[in-house]
Amino acid sequence: MRLITSYLIGEIKDLTQKAENIYWSVAFAMKSGVRLVLPHFKMTAANGAEIKIVIDDYLHITQPEALELLFTELPNAEIRLSDESRGVSFHPKAYLFRADQDSHITAVSSNRSASAMMLGIEMERKSLPLSY
Repeated sequence: MRLITSYLIGEIKDLTQKAENIYWSVAFAMKSGVRLVLPHFKMTAANGAEIKIVIDDYLHITQPEALELLFTELPNAEIRLSDESRGVSFHPKAYLFRADQDSHITAVSSNRSASAMMLGIEMERKSLPLSY
């Protein structure tokens, strides 16, 4: 297990390059973040990778432009907008990358509010290599 404390995009870039499957669940999507990952996702998709992304609209933060970029630039990806939070703190960010016999899950959240620690949907910050 490794703790990644900065520059998560570098880790995402490395894992995306060799991934055959990419599954993400995020609390919201912003155009600035989508622009960072899009070149890597497009390259991986062109190599036949399966990409599935679930985006919640927690606090109505998700930008329509971010969704439009994903739908336009990744036409074969499965992208879903969820409203599961229904007003409850929904703040997970989980990234699963699968390649051959090697998988990595990166779970990220650093929110330390009372809601996050008692009622909300959160995940801890860890990167776990998984073998199967």
